[in-house]
Amino acid sequence: MNARWQKAWHFLGLRAVWRHAPQLWLDFAAGEPSVDWIADALRQWHNQAEDPGDFGIVHHNLMQTFQRLHGSAAALMLVVWVDHVFIEGGPDRAKEWNWQRVMTYEDTTVLSKLDPVLTQKVLQLRAAYRADYNAFKSQLAGTEAEISEAELPILTSAFPALPEGGFPVSSVGNLNTTIALIGNLNRFVTLWDKIMGGLSREQLEALYQVAKTEITHLSGGGHPDRLGFPGAWPSLYFLNEKNEHTSQP
Repeated sequence: MNARWQKAWHFLGLRAVWRHAPQLWLDFAAGEPSVDWIADALRQWHNQAEDPGDFGIVHHNLMQTFQRLHGSAAALMLVVWVDHVFIEGGPDRAKEWNWQRVMTYEDTTVLSKLDPVLTQKVLQLRAAYRADYNAFKSQLAGTEAEISEAELPILTSAFPALPEGGFPVSSVGNLNTTIALIGNLNRFVTLWDKIMGGLSREQLEALYQVAKTEITHLSGGGHPDRLGFPGAWPSLYFLNEKNEHTSQP
């Protein structure tokens, strides 16, 4: 079983993660009051001999239990969530991240290059994103206190302490970074769908052309090829499917 699923299950086995289920788009599976069964399976795997062996059988058993608890539709949604919403690292969700930068960074000049309708849309998106970003940042406080001693092996296995920029980052800090990255991008995509979802193809094309020029001037840089057409994100398709699933009686 690949490293992505192994890290995802360790992420899902932490109670602190499920505190943010709606922001992480895990609310399609939040009906089960406890996720201790995930942590128990991971601990058994870790407590085996020096070489715990292939994670594949653990993944198989976890998926079977998840499907039994939440149904086949939710199990399929979990597969898509791990593939397109979860952030393991590297290039995961890079196009959404770059669009979020172009749309919300204060040092962009994108507003001066758009027509009044698009300018108003971007301002609306920026204001809503900033408000939600600050609220979510405050909500993340206290995660460290929620990590129990029994969960520490699960936490440190998937989210080891890191030396970042000369300053050490704890395992909890690493976990919080992952939660924040996923949650913030999810909120950006949600707001995009709500505010920009009604734009015409011509308006999206105009926005795309401006963004391709703008991204090269942002702090940290960026290449136009890393943007992609606005809204053409698998995570957005997942969001719409999730909303249909959770709205069913």
